[in-house]
Amino acid sequence: MPTISLFAIVFGCNLLFSKALKVSALDSISLPNASKVGIKEISAGDYTVTFIKNNGTALGLGNGQALGTGSTEYYKPSKLSVDNIKQISHGRGFSVILKNDGTLYSSGWNATGQLGIGSTTDQSSPVKVSISDVKEINCGAEYALYLKNDGSLWYSGSFGNRKSTTPANTGISGIKKMISGRYNCILVRNDNTLLFVGNADAIGLSKTTSDPTTITNFRYSDLKQISCGYENTLYLKNDGTVWGYGSNNGMGDIFSYNQTTLKQIPISGVKQVSCGKWHTVFLKNDGTVWGVGSNMSGQLGIGNTNSQSQLAKMSIDNVAQVIAGDGYTIFVKNDGTIWFTGETSGLRQLLKSDNTTTPVLISNIFFSLDRATEAVLKAENSKLQSDVNAAKTLLNDLPENSGDDYSNLTNRLYKVQYYIDNLSNATNAVIAAENTKTQANISSAQAAINSLPNGDSNRIALQKRLDAVKTYLTYQAQLLNAKNAVAKAENSKLQTDVTSAQSLVTALQNGADKTALQARLTSVQNYINNVAAATTKVTSAETTKTQASIDLAQSAINLLPVGDNTRTALQNRLNAVQASITYQTQLANATNAVAKAEVTKLQADVTSAQTLVTALIDGAPKTALQTRLTAVQLYIDNVNYATTKVENAENTKVQANVDLAQAAINLLPEGDSNRDTLQSRLDAIQNYIDNLPSATNIKVTQIGKDSISISWQPNSINKLRYQIKVGSQYVALDGTLTTTPTWILLTNKNFTIKGLTTNTSYDISVKARNQEGIICFESGTVTATTLN
Repeated sequence: MPTISLFAIVFGCNLLFSKALKVSALDSISLPNASKVGIKEISAGDYTVTFIKNNGTALGLGNGQALGTGSTEYYKPSKLSVDNIKQISHGRGFSVILKNDGTLYSSGWNATGQLGIGSTTDQSSPVKVSISDVKEINCGAEYALYLKNDGSLWYSGSFGNRKSTTPANTGISGIKKMISGRYNCILVRNDNTLLFVGNADAIGLSKTTSDPTTITNFRYSDLKQISCGYENTLYLKNDGTVWGYGSNNGMGDIFSYNQTTLKQIPISGVKQVSCGKWHTVFLKNDGTVWGVGSNMSGQLGIGNTNSQSQLAKMSIDNVAQVIAGDGYTIFVKNDGTIWFTGETSGLRQLLKSDNTTTPVLISNIFFSLDRATEAVLKAENSKLQSDVNAAKTLLNDLPENSGDDYSNLTNRLYKVQYYIDNLSNATNAVIAAENTKTQANISSAQAAINSLPNGDSNRIALQKRLDAVKTYLTYQAQLLNAKNAVAKAENSKLQTDVTSAQSLVTALQNGADKTALQARLTSVQNYINNVAAATTKVTSAETTKTQASIDLAQSAINLLPVGDNTRTALQNRLNAVQASITYQTQLANATNAVAKAEVTKLQADVTSAQTLVTALIDGAPKTALQTRLTAVQLYIDNVNYATTKVENAENTKVQANVDLAQAAINLLPEGDSNRDTLQSRLDAIQNYIDNLPSATNIKVTQIGKDSISISWQPNSINKLRYQIKVGSQYVALDGTLTTTPTWILLTNKNFTIKGLTTNTSYDISVKARNQEGIICFESGTVTATTLN
């Protein structure tokens, strides 16, 4: 038979069901609103209904034997003798209970051995079943199924063609879930394929089978739920459509007499489906419920007992879960309340009627005193006003004849309220003291705390808070003194003020204030220490005047704040030391450079030395070095000048240039190597000139690669014309050769013949004639060779 499991959470003063509702193969649905019943599961059978409470105990209504009450009396509400319950499943006239520790108990009818206790004797009290490692139970009409953690399926009673009075292995394995009807069962394998065992009519097969038959129409992963009825099976797909087959019992005209082919039910948007014995209900996503089939007990909840051949809307809305039993239907609404319609069965004594044709509220009928007791106990434990208010509401809902129980619970709740009021007063007083921190409010808070019980955790917590306020006032005074002392030390930067402030800061309690003040004080102390160290090192630098001591002093000064007056003063002193040793170093470098230039007499050394001398500060040392360097530069300039003149004489080989070069050489000091070298070069040119070719009255004065210069003895006769002959050619006025005899007028007796061939010997002679054309001068012939 189907089982409902509901979800429970604390919400305000109300309690939700402890787990999601499970009906047949339905996985889970959370209830959105608070419940008024402290239960976690409802299990419905043919003749019994059980309510498992959040604490693992259960109340049962209906067949007393099936409930294990020790009696065969029907309908009386009874507390089950088994506790720590995880699950209850009901068959026809019997029940099986699975405890949280994994043990199982069964009671009720036992004609086929369905109780699994090794006999067929009915049991009025729970008997332990000899099987372990069970994770789920499910009962049919005359059998009980046990699904073990290893996926194996066991049974007791009459299951298909199998019969056993003790739990026996069906040989079916790899199962993760089972859904049972009266005479049929759907098994879900680990790979999500479905197997069927049992009454063939329920699934459209040709014969009843004890061996599992694969269902090819669906996979479990495609389904939201499977529900097995008396002789039919329905599948709720993930898309909200419902499909099924089997007997038309419970399906009206939707199914044929024996629906052997899969058929879609004419309804959509379905959230849950539940098959009863002779009726079927469908819960839609919009919270409406629709039913079809038998209604002789009012189980369709439509206000009459007329059976329905087609789907009819039931007179209830906002439904979260639904379950169909044997002639009745139970609803759980979104607000957590539980409703009932149909054959009252075990509820008859509470409803005081045989049946009802419209849904009636039942969650306010049972558990009243039990819930009130639990609520008072919760309020006593939590001491929360919300829990007290919830308990008061439940106490007010108790029947008038509750008697001593009501008085006792009321007194207990009054004590809790009295405590809460005192706690509230004390809390508010402590908050006022914390906010104002005045002695008057501290005294009031202390009096309010004293009204709470000794040893109470809230009293202890409030006293700690008030003590913290008292400590705070004392601490603030200490903190203010320490802050003032630190500020003074920061301003004066005197060691005595730092030492005084340190004693006050050390006395403070550990915390952010102390840490911050200590950091400020440490900063002042570090400054004082750094000033002392920097002063010592600057003094040392002034004494030793070494670069190493200056570098150490500079590092010490850099530790002082930028812009600090002490730092500025120390830096000025150190800069003076640095300037002193820097000048001495510069002077030594400049002196050495000048001395080097005086030795090498190289322009590069003079230039380098000049840079160093120029960089010196003005004074006698700089003037003396500049004078020395100027002398070296003058010498170099004279050498360069004489060298240039000698090179010009060498290039021209003219006596006039030789004479200029000689004058330049005479400017150099006697005995100087450069003078001697240049004089030797000039002497060679002079010797060359002195030894050029000559003949009577004609002399070669210079020879080039393409020219030869000549001179001849001056003639006293003016306005002579000259004919210069070179070999068989003559010389034109511009100095070039021509084949035409040419007479040229010259006033200068020096002439250069041009356009000659390199490294060639030429015979040269000169004739002169006067204005009358008479030859009056004729030289001898001189031979000269052009340079190569």
